[in-house]
Amino acid sequence: MSLRDQLKEILPQILPRESSEAIKGTELIRLVKFQLKQDYSDATLRYHFSILSADPTAPIAKVTQGQGYFLRPSTRSQLESAPSLIGLRQTTFIDDPRAPEEIDRELDRLAKFRAIIDRWLLANQRYAFFFDHAYSADAKRDTAWNYPEAVAVSWNVAVAGDSSIQLDPSLIDRLRLFNAPLFSLTGIKLRIELSLNSYREDFFQALSQSEWTNGTDLIIAAPIDDASLAENISALGLRHGVGVLSFGLSPRDLDTLPTATEISAMSSAEFDAVLSKAHINRLSMPREDGAIDWATITGGKNPSPDVEALLKWIEHCLATHRPQAPSEFLATK
Repeated sequence: MSLRDQLKEILPQILPRESSEAIKGTELIRLVKFQLKQDYSDATLRYHFSILSADPTAPIAKVTQGQGYFLRPSTRSQLESAPSLIGLRQTTFIDDPRAPEEIDRELDRLAKFRAIIDRWLLANQRYAFFFDHAYSADAKRDTAWNYPEAVAVSWNVAVAGDSSIQLDPSLIDRLRLFNAPLFSLTGIKLRIELSLNSYREDFFQALSQSEWTNGTDLIIAAPIDDASLAENISALGLRHGVGVLSFGLSPRDLDTLPTATEISAMSSAEFDAVLSKAHINRLSMPREDGAIDWATITGGKNPSPDVEALLKWIEHCLATHRPQAPSEFLATK
């Protein structure tokens, strides 16, 4: 096992949980050496501490001011709950110059917003399928232009069941008879905020990564209060047929909300209380295309694991006549 892997196992058992109790490098080296399988120099360990503290998937964080290390607030499992949100642009958080605490805070906000969008879509009988592999830490840098962060799936063959919607077999057969679509896909790009410096990049990434879907939505958590920014992004949306939607939840608003896990587990009434804090503003509507360009994403030498999982999920729902939540389906695989 490499030193890096050993440290990722050992450090959570040693590091203090609070930054106010951060342990200095010299003491940490002493404690770590007791558990290592090989003998490493102090300089080698200090180097690895420094490298790992800049990696958001590692358990060690360095204090912003002063000296010392502590257990990173975002655990590995929390990071994996929102992997499709890690790639903020054409970079990963590993390359991010910000302090670990600031990155962790951003991850928490992104995870909360993802949970809100997931629940909001489901309340409107749409299912969010997140592209987790495409936005993992080791994904290619051009991913932000090739794949959406999520796809919203709407079933054209859904009917009301006893406790939830079902997929009507007779309606499925009839639509297939006329070669009509059984479902529609809307590519989704999520952002916490937009700015005049970056909105064009965000917009055209959303357009590029969702060319194969029926439509595209750029969904922003924060309100778009800048009149110039609102006018510019709205004009782009109308011109190119891309939907732009703001939830009116500022970063500070997101900080006050329960955790992403708690939001996902809320009852409908509890989630309605969370959603009441939002001020949803639609700046442009997505233009719906009639057909899905499957050749664009299923061809080539490097097929996407996310697309393959999406197809298997759709096939499963049609076979069982039940639109199972993607997260439930993926948990069984």
